[in-house]
Amino acid sequence: MATSITLEQVFQEERPRLLRWMQSLSGDPYIAEDLVQETYVIAWKQQHDITDISGVDKWLNAIAYNIYKRWYRANGKQTAHEMALDYAPTNTLAEYQLEQSEISDLLDNALAMLSPKSRAILIARYLEEQPQAKVARDLNMTESAVAVRLHRGKLTLRKLIENDLSNYPEDEVWQDTRLWCGSCGKTKYRVRMDSEAGEMALLCPNCCPDERYPAWDSRGSNARLQGIKTVKPALNRLRQDCYEFYSSHIEALARHCPTCRAMAKMYLTMPDFLLTPDWHLGMHSLCPNCGVISYNSLSGVTISLPQAATFDKANPRYQVQHPQYFSHKGHDAVQISFHSLRTADTFEAIFANETYQLLSVYRNGHDVTDEG
Repeated sequence: MATSITLEQVFQEERPRLLRWMQSLSGDPYIAEDLVQETYVIAWKQQHDITDISGVDKWLNAIAYNIYKRWYRANGKQTAHEMALDYAPTNTLAEYQLEQSEISDLLDNALAMLSPKSRAILIARYLEEQPQAKVARDLNMTESAVAVRLHRGKLTLRKLIENDLSNYPEDEVWQDTRLWCGSCGKTKYRVRMDSEAGEMALLCPNCCPDERYPAWDSRGSNARLQGIKTVKPALNRLRQDCYEFYSSHIEALARHCPTCRAMAKMYLTMPDFLLTPDWHLGMHSLCPNCGVISYNSLSGVTISLPQAATFDKANPRYQVQHPQYFSHKGHDAVQISFHSLRTADTFEAIFANETYQLLSVYRNGHDVTDEG
């Protein structure tokens, strides 16, 4: 009982700070109130994950920022456009040099036109005067990626003040690709990619039209993606990360946080904030120290298996089937399968239902568990 009261007190103490942060990001006190309220709903549901109450502020930061990104991708661009009309820059401001002391004044005029991540970095670094290392930790990024965003953000602000954004386009615009969605096989992915920062997200307009729920997301900077400028090689790297994450941690059901390296427990469910259907199986971890959430779907693990490479290469269009449950090798098992939409080619992986440990892999009914 004492722990619950103490947690309530911490929540109450953190609320004003979160409200100020969300208002600075969204530009609207009413929206900020909604975002913080949703943050606390999720936080209260997941309070059992808290092992160290001293890290609750960072944990709340991570939840709040994820909720803000979801809101922005659904509503923020229109809001930012409307705010930009109210804060049209004057020609005299174009003469300013973007030094640190002047950035605070310029942010009020142009901040709403930036991407959410660039906006959060500039606010944290220049308005809240947080150290660059802390900004990187809080946003689950490397310091080099934060430095890149800061540089780009200042350049973008300069062009906004000059009322000419054409030479510095928004870095989080979705673009069409030639890759078919691996879940539905009906629509081609759209991509949001920053090669220099090492970030990429893939969105299917058919099965996940809401930009809050991309099919693949590097979730911050990924050194393995830096310098890769085309989608397929970057997706292959994300799949390698997915498989390595699964194979290294599924037995222990624990992992080191990719940001602060603290040990985090793994849960065999997808995170609540994703709002995925019941049949969308997966796993996630929540760092008790810094609040970073990492997750992988079981279908993503399946198509990331080494044995799946030849199936993926031979079949540009396939779709995942709903999980099938049965007994296999003495285990209650769940099967995740992909079926080609052009041929009779199939790929299946069978996992223990209670532990998600891999039991068998099949290609067209033939056991290929020991291949790859």
